[in-house]
Amino acid sequence: MMRKPSDSGATDRGIDRHLAAVSHPHRLSALRCLARADSGLHLADLARDIARREGAGGGESMDDDAVERIYVDLYHLHLPKLCEAGVVSFDAEARLASMAVDGARVQHWVATGDHRDALDAVPETAE
Repeated sequence: MMRKPSDSGATDRGIDRHLAAVSHPHRLSALRCLARADSGLHLADLARDIARREGAGGGESMDDDAVERIYVDLYHLHLPKLCEAGVVSFDAEARLASMAVDGARVQHWVATGDHRDALDAVPETAE
């Protein structure tokens, strides 16, 4: 996608918004989990996957309170930020989250830290 020099302010704001969207470990973990899911994940499953990925409670057992906190934070904070950035779709009524962009490109990006891939995967309408 080509941008005109006059678009640099809008481009910078778009990049800042996308980078801010993935600046929290829960959001990065959510992207990793959703990028691997074929048809999205229910919020409760996503919260458990993130808790497991981040070692909530330590060891084999997960702390139910930690999973609940992650669930609430995902619902009220993290998924809305990812939706605003245009990388995730979230049906709040059904409690279903899914990738809004090519999950394979985002999965590569979160594994390698290559920000260009993630930004290229986000449609222009999200900016």
